Amino acid sequence: MRARSVLVVGALVIGLLTTAPGSAMADTVGAPGGPGTLSHFDLARKDCLGTARNTTSKIWYTVADGVLSDVYAPTIDTTNVETMQYLVTDGSTFTDLQTRDMTYTVAADSTGMVCAVTATAKSGAYRLTSTYLTDPARDSVVVHAEYQPLTAAAARFRLYVRLDATVGGNGGGGAGNGGADSATIDTTTGSPVPVSYDTNTQTNAANRDYAVPSFLALRASPPFTAASSGFVGTANDGLTELDATHALDPSFTDATGGNVEQTAQLKLDKHGATTLAIGFGTTQAAAVATAGATVSKPFASLVGKYRSAWLRYDNALTPPSKKLLGLTATQRDARGPRILRLGERVESQRRQDVRWRDRGISCFAMGAVGERRRPEQHVFWLLPRGVLPRPLRGVDRAAHRRRPRHGTRCHPVPVPATATRRRLHAA
Repeated sequence: MRARSVLVVGALVIGLLTTAPGSAMADTVGAPGGPGTLSHFDLARKDCLGTARNTTSKIWYTVADGVLSDVYAPTIDTTNVETMQYLVTDGSTFTDLQTRDMTYTVAADSTGMVCAVTATAKSGAYRLTSTYLTDPARDSVVVHAEYQPLTAAAARFRLYVRLDATVGGNGGGGAGNGGADSATIDTTTGSPVPVSYDTNTQTNAANRDYAVPSFLALRASPPFTAASSGFVGTANDGLTELDATHALDPSFTDATGGNVEQTAQLKLDKHGATTLAIGFGTTQAAAVATAGATVSKPFASLVGKYRSAWLRYDNALTPPSKKLLGLTATQRDARGPRILRLGERVESQRRQDVRWRDRGISCFAMGAVGERRRPEQHVFWLLPRGVLPRPLRGVDRAAHRRRPRHGTRCHPVPVPATATRRRLHAA
């Protein structure tokens, strides 16, 4: 009896030691093959960029190559995602990866802040439409996906989502990276929830440290039916498994200390749709709860609140005058890139003077121009829909009156709302 008691106690201890953080006594299996291939930052050429028009949600999302890419949290210089994209398979003969086997188009709504990507299989068998935004009430990025079969066989295809994280700006994968990430499958909610995390608060980036541990949780509505954790480029990478066998092996729940990825099987609702949310927090429980609160809200409600805040902002803008020197009729109608002389003022519809540097992104080209060939300064100014009237904040008027030296310089103007959210379409 004594030996049997020792065995039982030993088994309980082992079970406790192998329980994932916050997973309520779930059995976990660590994926072998770490740290995986070297990680890298995503494409700098972006299709979309957006954020909520408030300070409650601190998330910025981007889309590149037609898929979710850099997601910035809790600060705008800290990326957490390399890619998140779909995989589609018939379970026996093929597996499609979104960036490899689909073509795509991108469209924005009237605010410029809701991004819609339509991805079509190169085979012509199906179409996926994804709408991207952030939750205005919490730290989550939201993706609403609709699957449309274009052939009879496509109605039986299986869909997966693969999240390749770079939590806290670190991606792992060897000594050449800034740090390693880890991944686990949380089961406290009754369904599998992929969680990637990095508790390191130091980085090899110059002159800064990350202030808090970073956790991100991926949840779906309807919930995932299966999920796994693995190391990028290894046999337990979900992409590798689906390419090789056209099925996902959910036996690996944890991947510790490397370039991690997580793959989950999607369950579509009766309309062929699903809503995904990546929630952020400083603990695993907080990230899971944030993502869960987001997916519990109807998508129509999320997108309605997100758009209405930006529409209120747009409606408060003062449209610029169309009587701007040097513009063609097409440029005046589009209100796109403007070329204005230094110190030039435009009379707004409210009969208020609005200086050239009220809002926009400027690049100064100094040189000998004009009839007398005197050095003058010109500015390329993006006016998406309008400009805000005075007074200005954070503008040193005295410095602007000084004549610049001959040469070429570019200066950023801090306008996170107008210029970045229009994604420079007018250019």
